[in-house]
Amino acid sequence: MAKRPYPNLKKSFQQNTRKMLPAMLEDFLLRQELVIGHPLRIKELHRLRISGKPLRYTMEIFRYGFAKEFKLCLARVEEAIELMGSIHDCDVFIETLQDFLRELKIFNQIAASHNDRFEVNGVRLLVLDQKHKRNEAFLRLSKMLNTWKNDDFKRKVLEAIKPTN
Repeated sequence: MAKRPYPNLKKSFQQNTRKMLPAMLEDFLLRQELVIGHPLRIKELHRLRISGKPLRYTMEIFRYGFAKEFKLCLARVEEAIELMGSIHDCDVFIETLQDFLRELKIFNQIAASHNDRFEVNGVRLLVLDQKHKRNEAFLRLSKMLNTWKNDDFKRKVLEAIKPTN
């Protein structure tokens, strides 16, 4: 991970963006290689999302200092971060539901009678539904990040912050 430069309060928004954004973008793009096509790399996906947040926030703060192309790049970053957030929410919910399902099964094993047992099929269906939502979101994310590679998204961002002189 590249060391992120801090803003220089004596410089303009644009100058600070040109200084800070390339390192943030590079960090984010390097991490995406660990995720694309690997849906089970949950920790790496979460790290990618976390590394993308400073990139997104920096772009949001400085969006008014640049032209339309920069705002289009920001929209793509925001969309990717939101999608990763949805995937992370599914991961957390799946884990919680699976823990709950295990607890229900343990309770049912020690229940005094069959009538005291809890139905578990509803929880199983919720787990399957969340896994399906996660898989669909992950496929969309992988497609999006592959498009970024094919379209040379990095170059587009860097061109969008170049001085226009």
